[in-house]
Amino acid sequence: MDKLYSLAFSTLLYGIAIAMKYTAWRHPAFRARLKEQNLVAQIRVKQLPTGRYYIIKDGRVSSRSGIHPNPDVVVAVKSARLGFQIFTHPNDQLGRINAAKSFSMTLDGPQDKAIWRPVVLMYCLSCLATASTSNCSAMGHRPSGEPSQA
Repeated sequence: MDKLYSLAFSTLLYGIAIAMKYTAWRHPAFRARLKEQNLVAQIRVKQLPTGRYYIIKDGRVSSRSGIHPNPDVVVAVKSARLGFQIFTHPNDQLGRINAAKSFSMTLDGPQDKAIWRPVVLMYCLSCLATASTSNCSAMGHRPSGEPSQA
């Protein structure tokens, strides 16, 4: 069963890369958001070679399977099963909080980059959920990365 969750988690991580690329292509506001920072973000299973890293450089997203030797931000989960559950239920904040409290999920890296990455990922999911480009643009993008007060 663990191998099945490992395969599902790896496929999910690949899908995140595709979703980010599509959203950047479809939504100018998201594309502008990606240009705010260059970073390498790693999502992985603790103590296993299962993971994927995402390179965000000059507003473009690329990803590779495996473990990056020196990522800026690392999200590590205790098991592929937990990672699959957390990333397939993005609205389950209680599950993420419990995983973080029990150190089953960790986020490591400089604070500005560690916070920016999940915000951009949630922004991507929100853009994908909207039916039009204008709805995504109206989400309050500012060059500083802070939401608008509107």
